[in-house]
Amino acid sequence: MAADYRRNEPARFEVAVWSGDALCGLGLGKLRNSYCRADFFEGSPLPRHPLKGFIIPALLTVLLVYAKALQREQIRLIDPLPAMVPRYEALGFVLANPKREAPYCWKAVP
Repeated sequence: MAADYRRNEPARFEVAVWSGDALCGLGLGKLRNSYCRADFFEGSPLPRHPLKGFIIPALLTVLLVYAKALQREQIRLIDPLPAMVPRYEALGFVLANPKREAPYCWKAVP
């Protein structure tokens, strides 16, 4: 799966968040003409990893800076977990439910 993703999506977003030797989070996404999209954000399943509670803000910051550097208009979080939508909305995201596509949360790049 990862090899296919890398081969088929040369314009992609990949980030790993480490603290020392501990992998604390991952993010994967794709670059589009007007936006950067995050298809996958995941924190470590370990209940006490060193960056517990900081993974989503760190990944969102990286995605926003990446989109700004590439002059994209939006960032999008594709098919968010329903339980996470209120948290994303509190951070300024808007939920979109387009027909024939997965829902996503979006935010303008300042």
